[in-house]
Amino acid sequence: MYGQRWKELYKLEVKRRAELEAELRDARARLEADMEIAYEDYKTQLMREDLQRRQKELERLEDQRRERLSRAMGGGIIGNPMMQQSGGGGGGGQPFGTYGAPPMHGGHMGLEPSIVDGPLGRGAPPTFGSGGGE
Repeated sequence: MYGQRWKELYKLEVKRRAELEAELRDARARLEADMEIAYEDYKTQLMREDLQRRQKELERLEDQRRERLSRAMGGGIIGNPMMQQSGGGGGGGQPFGTYGAPPMHGGHMGLEPSIVDGPLGRGAPPTFGSGGGE
């Protein structure tokens, strides 16, 4: 009689230990998965912060470049009548656009001026004689 009860109690203990061990293994696996997800989230956040920092730096550099271009174009071109556009703003076949600035073509979102030969370009100044313009 007591031998049977001991046997049943032993089987119950073995069964519960196995269940508990399986439950603990599952809990460990879930915790490791959660830790891996948290680490990936952390790395993602670091990458986002780095990207934001780089974007701000790029914007700052672009603003500086635009400021330099603005100063370079505004300083020497406006006072030079040879470089100013004649007429109201249609272009008239001239290689320069509004306010005597080179036309904006291509480049990064229209921010890069096209390379134009002349005092601010890389070669000889353009000739304005033989056109059927204004």
